[in-house]
Amino acid sequence: MSKTSRKNFDGEFRKEIWKVFWAEIARARKTGPAGFLSRFLTEEERIVLEKRLAALYFLKRGESLRETGKKADVAKKTVIFIKRGLKQLNYKRRVYSKTPGKSKLKQ
Repeated sequence: MSKTSRKNFDGEFRKEIWKVFWAEIARARKTGPAGFLSRFLTEEERIVLEKRLAALYFLKRGESLRETGKKADVAKKTVIFIKRGLKQLNYKRRVYSKTPGKSKLKQ
């Protein structure tokens, strides 16, 4: 995978870029998400997205950080970033109790 440039754009230009992006998203509702992704992402970018989605999948299944990183083939830093995103969305990880009758959701 190629490295991303660290160049940052000024605020006004960034707003314009996001306007274009959201317009494309709105247009994709008519043509479908597959068409949007094929027009918008390269093959390498789709692979990166798939790996991040796989990491999300394994975390939701309760896999450890290490196992998630191995199975999804992503860095531990990426797994931690995704896990923090889940916590911000009030995601509740399933915890299996050894004691029957206890709640399986971590409060």
